Amino acid sequence: MKLFVTSFHVLSRYRLFSIVNIIGLAISLACLILIAQYVIGEKTVSHFATDIDRTYIMTMEEVDGKSWFWGIIDKTDPLDGKLLSNPFVECHTTFRSFAEDHIDKENSQFMIRSLATDSLFFKILPYPVVSGTHRMNRPNEALITERLAERLFGEGNPLGEKIIHSTGRALTIVGVMGESSSKSFLNFDLLIHEDIAGMRGIPYDLVLLRPGADPAVINNHHRKFRESGQFASKTARFQLFPLKDFYFDERHNFPPDINLSATVSTFEQGNRLAVDLLSVTGFLILLIGIFNYIHLFAAILSKRGREFGLKKFFGASQGQIFGQIYMENLSMTLIALFLALFLTEVAAKMLSGWLDPSFKIDPAFIVLFSVIVLGILPLILSIHPLFRVRSSKSYASPHSTDSGKGRSPLRWMFLFMQYVVTFALLISAFYFVKQLRFMLHTDHGYQTENVIMCRMMHRDFSGMGNNGYATKMQLIDENVARIEQKMNQSVLFSDWLFGKPVYDLEATVPFRRSDGDEFENIKLVGMSPAYMQMFGFELIEGRLWDSTDIHNPERLILNEAARDLFHITDIQKERIMPERSLTGDAIIQSYGIAGIIRNFQTGHLSKATTPIAIYYIEQGHHYDYLMVRFIPGRKDEAVTFLKNLYREINGNRSFTYSTLDDKIAELYEEDRRASNVNNLFALLAVVISCMGLFAISLFDMQQRKREIALRKINGASAKDVMLLLLKKYISLIGISFAVAAPLSYWFIGRYMEHFAHATPISCWLFVLAAIIVTVLSLSTLTWQIQQAMRTDPSAVLKEG
Repeated sequence: MKLFVTSFHVLSRYRLFSIVNIIGLAISLACLILIAQYVIGEKTVSHFATDIDRTYIMTMEEVDGKSWFWGIIDKTDPLDGKLLSNPFVECHTTFRSFAEDHIDKENSQFMIRSLATDSLFFKILPYPVVSGTHRMNRPNEALITERLAERLFGEGNPLGEKIIHSTGRALTIVGVMGESSSKSFLNFDLLIHEDIAGMRGIPYDLVLLRPGADPAVINNHHRKFRESGQFASKTARFQLFPLKDFYFDERHNFPPDINLSATVSTFEQGNRLAVDLLSVTGFLILLIGIFNYIHLFAAILSKRGREFGLKKFFGASQGQIFGQIYMENLSMTLIALFLALFLTEVAAKMLSGWLDPSFKIDPAFIVLFSVIVLGILPLILSIHPLFRVRSSKSYASPHSTDSGKGRSPLRWMFLFMQYVVTFALLISAFYFVKQLRFMLHTDHGYQTENVIMCRMMHRDFSGMGNNGYATKMQLIDENVARIEQKMNQSVLFSDWLFGKPVYDLEATVPFRRSDGDEFENIKLVGMSPAYMQMFGFELIEGRLWDSTDIHNPERLILNEAARDLFHITDIQKERIMPERSLTGDAIIQSYGIAGIIRNFQTGHLSKATTPIAIYYIEQGHHYDYLMVRFIPGRKDEAVTFLKNLYREINGNRSFTYSTLDDKIAELYEEDRRASNVNNLFALLAVVISCMGLFAISLFDMQQRKREIALRKINGASAKDVMLLLLKKYISLIGISFAVAAPLSYWFIGRYMEHFAHATPISCWLFVLAAIIVTVLSLSTLTWQIQQAMRTDPSAVLKEG
């Protein structure tokens, strides 16, 4: 207790330095808490599954090296089902994903993500059920998430309520699922019985192995490639992949008909590079806080030579001196930690919007973090002060005085390292802002402006029995005719059509040159003449679609990436062909090349341009998006028109739309969040550094006030004194920048080496960082010097 009292007495004696020290350390600890909580959350996705270490997801690997997340369709097949019947498999569950599903409630339609699964789903993935049951005993029973229940029923009890699924089945809600304790790799709103889905959708298998089972042995036992019973002419094998590695996996693909856009996928996958970058940022922020703390505490120590000299003279042991230093550091760390926890609570909501909507602070993590910080950090912070007290002669006797200028080389080394880290963070932050702007404003190679996309008609399988089929088809034809009539009559649109957007495509279809043997993956898309005209794809060789293509579908249009991939030099003679027939016929036909169009971007700019082959279609399907280009300046009128047309067809259902530019921007939402967070932490690094510099320069001015007074009396001008005192700080900042600049250049280059399209590392990034840090630092120093220069020299000399 006496040590605590003594510690707080010392803190109050040097309160300005202590306050700056505590605030700087608190900011760095708050940043570390937020970053560590986010990183841990990202690296423990799906760990709410208690047996995650023996839980696996099925993959299908083809002999040519392609690998997919794909389950077994026919579990009873003697070949395909053999892996699941392995004695080391404790149980398995199958689910089918429907990312663009919908339900109806009281004539209102809600777009949802749904999963169709069986009774073992909750055994492997134990999502909490907050009310009702997790069992779906009958096909007409379903479970919903809390967030969907709130959308549908507000604060009412959803149990026993009925909703109409897109299949036309009336479903009774028997359970409500809460949020899992950790982030899940699945993002869904509704669980339906497997019997409702039937054979629709792609199956995914989750496998739980028995304790002690070795997945490598099981995979090796099923290592042989063979012709699968569920896919004609496909040589493949099924393997087990750890579910805990799913979130950051980049090796496996999803089946070709799954849209990987973040806005519609039920699967959650993260960016390991972004998480690692944030981890490095958190570590650097902590280093800045520690360096700032150490060199400020060292400055305080330099004024306490007489105090420690007296303690040694009266017999204080090294252990007692260490105990006092340790208690002082423990006291400041404790105060900083409480302040950091307060800042964390304030910033958590803001960070949840920037990082991840599911981001939350775990109380158990806070307790563990606090114990680690209080147990380790004060000890680390006390090592340098103890070494200095033991080794410095200024603390050896009671006649020791406060060290004149406090010029500790080690303290200046800590300030130097602090500035190196600050420069590096700031330069990196500026680069990532530049890269984000580059991605958001890059010409995508086709006309995306003023385009609205919406679903005007939805797939509805209700009433499709023998008696209702004709009626349903007649209604569809009438709705299509109504849309065509209304759109053609409107003066709000320059173009419109049904079609699928191409802003996010993956190469998934194997093709080869007709005279070659090696298959390469490309993306196969259908485009009508109207589609190509509306979006203005640029022809560079050959021709676009004409009337001859209507009855002759054996031609394709390639983009430059596909042309280069197949080394096409003469489009009149060379042909390409798929690995399997595109029409389901036994004969695989080859395709001629009608033309070559300029590359257009179809995904995140970090990826190489997707090679694309375009086949002819007369028009898009009415279940695709209605894509319209509105007259500039009339967007609100266009949206109102589309909303009214939608309700004419669908009744009082929810109308949703998006612009094509917004959809493209969504591809970079994670980059935007990461950039915002890095900018924030870089700014905080500058703030901590300036706070430290403010305190250390104040200390320096106090130590040299007598020198300043003598120089003024001897005729030195304010400019002379200013240059003298700023000289060492300018040198320190310059050397720090000289070290930080190449380190930043190297780090950015390493981070961006996997990006296919990256903005160059411009010189202005370094210049701007240098100007900002230098101006802020010199402004702080100049203010301190001006304050010292205003002091009456005679009064200073009388004090001495």
